[in-house]
Amino acid sequence: MAQEEDAPHSWFTLRNLWLWLVPWGLFVRLCLSTIAPNDFWWHVRTGQLILQTRAIPTIDLFTYTQPGAPWINQAWLMQVALAQLMAWGGVPLVIFAHALTITAGYTLILRACAPRYGVRTSVWATVIGVFVGIQSWAVRPQSFSFLAFGILLYLIEKHRQGQRNALWWAIPLFAVWVNAHGVFVFGLAALGLYTFGTVWDALWAREWQTRRRELLLLCAQALLAVAALALSRSR
Repeated sequence: MAQEEDAPHSWFTLRNLWLWLVPWGLFVRLCLSTIAPNDFWWHVRTGQLILQTRAIPTIDLFTYTQPGAPWINQAWLMQVALAQLMAWGGVPLVIFAHALTITAGYTLILRACAPRYGVRTSVWATVIGVFVGIQSWAVRPQSFSFLAFGILLYLIEKHRQGQRNALWWAIPLFAVWVNAHGVFVFGLAALGLYTFGTVWDALWAREWQTRRRELLLLCAQALLAVAALALSRSR
């Protein structure tokens, strides 16, 4: 009952104000970011070359000591996105899109958790997640993984609530994610644990026969999401 009391029933309450303050605070903080002198410009230049040649590089074009060495460019899709954003609006647009992407990922997780665990618990969990992930907020291809992981957890929660078709969206999500950043492996782990846990709970409770169709559908969705990784065009 405590969870039900904490769950958001109306947007116009002081408690639910935190559902807005935390994402907006995070968004403003990210909009004030600067581009660290790491590999951002390398990613942009690679994206520019992909757009110019309409091909993903398969050999090292930049390393002085190993020119022509085989190169698996796994983050090519985000490199293209960064190059296009730079062409459209320069650094300000890149930072804005970066801030929006990461904020959206955290917001989806917050919105997925609030109805189940209550606003207070969900907000504090999100704040902790913000501090844990702050070291990975550099403007790089990894920003997409914040959004992708948030989408995945949102889909998992919707499936847990009874929307059995929600996880079909995990298939195109992984098809994009695998070409954007390597953290898709954590998404696979989350989906795998959820699938295994759901099936295990049903077997433990001897509910396989009554829930067989639902569980087989879940397994099919998870397997097809894994199969979507074959759509990688990084090599």
